[in-house]
Amino acid sequence: MASSNAIYTAKNAAPLVNPVAATVFIVTDTVAHPTLAAAVYLPDYEAYPASGVISTEAPPVPAVNAPPGVTTWEIKVKGRVTPGVSGTFTLALQVGNSTTPGSNTALVTLQSAVTYATSQNFWHDLILSWDPTSQLLSGQTISGVQGSTRAIITPTVIAGATVNLLGNKVGLVLTGLFGTSNAANIAALDEFVVEQF
Repeated sequence: MASSNAIYTAKNAAPLVNPVAATVFIVTDTVAHPTLAAAVYLPDYEAYPASGVISTEAPPVPAVNAPPGVTTWEIKVKGRVTPGVSGTFTLALQVGNSTTPGSNTALVTLQSAVTYATSQNFWHDLILSWDPTSQLLSGQTISGVQGSTRAIITPTVIAGATVNLLGNKVGLVLTGLFGTSNAANIAALDEFVVEQF
């Protein structure tokens, strides 16, 4: 359940069944949305004018005035991995909203080839910051737990990607893949939330 600071929660995602190549989680309602990624969105901003005086014109919805400094969000990811056989699972965060991983921009690998011998959950918390001048979206993984051995994730710097949030709706998606093919391999995404930090 997202907190009251949540600004975007992804629609329910269908489980990934035995993906052995990076595959984007898509929404469960494939009838109404057959090719919609289970994405979260960062708010788009209207640029401050050079004078620093905010325009009296209403910005287009849902745009908000870009703050003069850095904007920061907390991203929360929770899910479960059920391997058909003991093997690895990789989870990555991308910038974009395409169901085709190659059409998105890689941001960070949250868990790389982590071993799952039995069904276990995972969770990841990270902070992303965006600078309106450089337009760099970067940050840090904060914490998380993954794998059968319940390893705590070491914080890692997210070098970032150039992202224009000035008047643009920018999405984040998750991809997953198993290292060993087995028809019983399942990865479920239970929560994917953006919260104002």
